[in-house]
Amino acid sequence: MRLLNTVSTLCCSSVLSLLVAACGISSLGSGVGGDGGSDSTSNSGAGTGSSSSSGAGNGSSSSGGAGAECRGPNPAGCRTQGCPAGQSCVDEGCTPSSCGCDPATGSWYCTDDCGGGTCVADEPACRGPNPAGCRTQGCPAGQSCVDEGCTPSSCECDPATGSWICTDDCGGGTCVPDEPACGGPNPVGCKTQGCPAGQTCVEEGCTPSRCGCDPATGSWVCTDDCGGGTCVPDEPDETECRDPSPAGCKTHGCPAGQTCVEEGCTPSACGCDTARGVWICTADCGGGICVPDSDA
Repeated sequence: MRLLNTVSTLCCSSVLSLLVAACGISSLGSGVGGDGGSDSTSNSGAGTGSSSSSGAGNGSSSSGGAGAECRGPNPAGCRTQGCPAGQSCVDEGCTPSSCGCDPATGSWYCTDDCGGGTCVADEPACRGPNPAGCRTQGCPAGQSCVDEGCTPSSCECDPATGSWICTDDCGGGTCVPDEPACGGPNPVGCKTQGCPAGQTCVEEGCTPSRCGCDPATGSWVCTDDCGGGTCVPDEPDETECRDPSPAGCKTHGCPAGQTCVEEGCTPSACGCDTARGVWICTADCGGGICVPDSDA
């Protein structure tokens, strides 16, 4: 009996569906979306309706519809979106620089260019600083590059292995801390260092004969003596007085063919004032002058 009722129900439902389709009448009443009709009708169609609604929702993601979401990641290049750790953005291939999702169709729309960039894996980086010596790379402040130890003159990073490849030599140099500099000139005397032009080294005052800079303290250490000598200005030579000595011929004599006679008034002696470079003469007229010899 239960089987007959079931068959009868199915037949009636099929006939009713055909009538509804032919007449354009909704079996759910005035609510086209399933909002109208009785509770039993609404509930009986809930499973079918919800399943149909769910299927429509999936279809809208692929075929479009208001508020549809675009599937997959944004296809814009890494210039806009960046790259994950361990990758860098380079201009390889042709990826758009910008893309946006069209909610009406659920599809991505992109700019018509190739400026987006592509993510590629980073090359292996060599660890630590370049092991090349300071002849190539220099030294930090307070250090000097000297030829100590054995450091290569040049090194490069091998991107295939991530290791440093260096030249097989020891010409790179090594950085060592600078020694403290002693302030001022070496205080040793002029017998060791000499004097500048126009000065002479004499044993005046008390200057040490030898001094050296102590790198531990940055101060001069000198011998305990006074044998270094001191620089003093040179005294002008007599040759620095211009013109010949104005003293008379009784002191200097006369050239050949001339005789010294007491005529005129010439001083008998003159000397060069080395401090001023001028001649200083006696205040007399006993110097004599030179006259040509008379023919005998």
